[in-house]
Amino acid sequence: MTEKITSVSSMPKKVKKTASRSEAEQAAVRELVKAARARGEDLTGPDGLLKSITAIVLKTALEEVNRPGFGGGS
Repeated sequence: MTEKITSVSSMPKKVKKTASRSEAEQAAVRELVKAARARGEDLTGPDGLLKSITAIVLKTALEEVNRPGFGGGS
């Protein structure tokens, strides 16, 4: 399935959604949750796994948007 999405830039992108990618992402998240629990870390809260993952995703997304050739960087 292909659909158009609008990102931070004004140029539309075509994104192909696949079930295998979703399954891989879910498996990765399960492993992160298991590891956090094994270390005794909270999943939510100020020092929780969710906050850490959110920060990493946002930082990575901003780096991608600002890289040369994407439209935001030089």
